[in-house]
Amino acid sequence: MTAGDATFTKDDDTAGLTLTAQNIIAQWNDASLFGDTSSDDAMEQVTWSIRWSGAPNGVTADLDNIEVGTPYRLQLIFAERGWQRGFDIIVEGEKVAEDFSPMVVQRADCSSNTCTQNPDSDIHHFSMAALFVLDFVAADDQLNIELVGPSPQFSDNNPILNGITLERNPDDGALAPLEVLFKINFQPPTMTVPTGYIPDSGGPYSYRSGTNMGWSCDLESRGDFRDRGNTGTRYSSMVIPDRSTACDTELWEVEIADGTYTVTVGYSDPSYDTATDGCKIEGLPAGANNIGDRGPGTVPKGVPMEVTQLVEVSDGRLTFDGQFNNAAGQHCQSVSYLHIARGGSDDNGSVGDCQGAYDAFTAQLDGPNPTAEHAGHMGNGFADFISASNDRVTWTAEECSGGRYVLGFGYALNAADRPLQVLVNDVEVEAALSFPPTGCWAGDDCWGITATSTIMPAGTNTIAAQDRPTNRQYDNIGPKDPVTGKFDVVKSTQIDAVLTREASCGYPEMPANTPESRTPPGLAGMGLDANTLQVKMQKKCDEDCLPHAPSNDNKTPSEPVTRE
Repeated sequence: MTAGDATFTKDDDTAGLTLTAQNIIAQWNDASLFGDTSSDDAMEQVTWSIRWSGAPNGVTADLDNIEVGTPYRLQLIFAERGWQRGFDIIVEGEKVAEDFSPMVVQRADCSSNTCTQNPDSDIHHFSMAALFVLDFVAADDQLNIELVGPSPQFSDNNPILNGITLERNPDDGALAPLEVLFKINFQPPTMTVPTGYIPDSGGPYSYRSGTNMGWSCDLESRGDFRDRGNTGTRYSSMVIPDRSTACDTELWEVEIADGTYTVTVGYSDPSYDTATDGCKIEGLPAGANNIGDRGPGTVPKGVPMEVTQLVEVSDGRLTFDGQFNNAAGQHCQSVSYLHIARGGSDDNGSVGDCQGAYDAFTAQLDGPNPTAEHAGHMGNGFADFISASNDRVTWTAEECSGGRYVLGFGYALNAADRPLQVLVNDVEVEAALSFPPTGCWAGDDCWGITATSTIMPAGTNTIAAQDRPTNRQYDNIGPKDPVTGKFDVVKSTQIDAVLTREASCGYPEMPANTPESRTPPGLAGMGLDANTLQVKMQKKCDEDCLPHAPSNDNKTPSEPVTRE
């Protein structure tokens, strides 16, 4: 059977796959209800049958004929139909998700072989599936996957598996291996260091491991480190930047030669949801592309997430900013690990061929007024949204080589979050991208930044932000100052296109007709065409998936962010 460009075969008919499970159920309770297309029908069949084992036994899958050094994207597909279940996901001997629960992802309440709709969800769990996605570069010729307990917070630890996809060279090879210079694990000083990592317990900037690195404030002496459950992994450990809010700054830096770097930031906390919308790398957003109980940038407890940014260093230091409760009300609650790799540039040696500043004043404006009324903007001015709906700003980016780009929007907003829809080539990327209030309209400190990422094809692309808010202002962002080496992101607004890769973000890439997915970047995932994608977006897929904000403003989480 086929869904999009993915062809599913029976496990015992799939060459190179060895799957071990104690039990098989061909049709487990009721089938999913995804829609009316042939792709919908195929995914309903995939999620109807399961392989499962009774704890403490696991479900394992070994895939042969893997090409060493090649980038892959693994997708594990689940559909819970009966129990309050949780288990761990282990890939290549490493625990990549702890206490993973399909029931939680599907927003269902399950017990005694029956699931009902969670009263806090407007989406029926039968229209949702759960997905775990992992991007990796193969280190050997066999991929080993294990699903196994225990998971004490859930009453059922019997692992299940509905389907697997494995994609070679996802994002057109954008995951090509780079030279990794540093792998930093943030952890308690007494914890065993994960293989290949340099430990960091929050100590001040100093010489160690062959270079200068560390924090602008001594977090180690304050005890701002954790290893949840004393399990000793990069997914259980973290540093909490300035837990006591006693530091002037919370910058982690490493001395490094000027140049282009690909930086992956890992977030994981088995015990608590984590706010990351205030985390930045070299001034660029480094928070998770996800909406949850702690607002934009929420990393759900027990679900590791990574964000990758392509950055330029011009001052001899690569900087991660972990400020808690910044001027825009954003938070960087904790960080688990950093990977820093040399390069990532295109053939011309620049960071993204169509990266740069795109002025809203000179963009195509359908509704907003071009103005320079308020101070603090850059370029010629900004676009002032004057209607409650249908206002739109469209930028054109030419000569893009294709790949994942970060779309950053600079703005000023006096009060109340006002989401905007973001489209690339008239295909929805974000149904409701959050724009938190900056607290004022005019002045250098009134301009904030919000961002998302997507795949853009080679050639000319249009980027649009549209709809809903009144009197929101957009502009552009300038690149780094050649003298100071700093990004001017506080007093400017932006749409900044930077070729980068966003790694596993929880459950990102089921086909667009499967509601638990976020909008596939570009037309990635399983390759549904633009028309099908747009039809599915009209079904409010934004409310069906974790990384999207609810379109109903009264559903916006209001729980205050605290530090555990």
